[in-house]
Amino acid sequence: MIVTRRRTKRRSILPILLPLFAIGALAGALTWPPSHNVIVNGPLKPVWTIASAGGAAVSKPFGFVTQQQHIADQNREMRRLNASLESDRKAQESKDARITALQSQVTQLQAQPKPTLAPVVVRKSQPASTEAGAESDAVRRTAQYWASMDAEKAAAIVQRLPDSYVNRVFAQMPADSVADIMNTLPPKVAARLTAASGH
Repeated sequence: MIVTRRRTKRRSILPILLPLFAIGALAGALTWPPSHNVIVNGPLKPVWTIASAGGAAVSKPFGFVTQQQHIADQNREMRRLNASLESDRKAQESKDARITALQSQVTQLQAQPKPTLAPVVVRKSQPASTEAGAESDAVRRTAQYWASMDAEKAAAIVQRLPDSYVNRVFAQMPADSVADIMNTLPPKVAARLTAASGH
């Protein structure tokens, strides 16, 4: 038995290169300005017109798909912007509601009558022990009044009175009420009162 080898045929790349070269030459002719002008405006103008119309007809579906994609992208962006606008509007409404609530609270606080302290009346005709008793009764009443008040309002009154008088009133008040008022006072005033009380 004789075995013979088949020789593999060498494939030539020439059949592939020729069409590629022709396509390259055509593309070069269409893009090079002098040859492009000759094709478009010269004797090949009718051929160019027919080829252009055919190319436009072939590429029209692709242009439609591109337009549809562009419209879909724009719609998606509009939906995103509308959602962002709606969230901004809700946040603004929330801020407006808070501002309205704060303004109504300020109006209510301004409408409330400002507390006034009854002046301590000491008659000179009374003996000294009676004067001291009357003053201590007034201090006790003031202490009860401050203890029943809101801490911020009491702190506003405390800042306008002498430290010695304030400390006498504080001595008659419950420790919790004094602590609430001291916490509401500015730090400098609280420190001054603490130093004046000797604590």
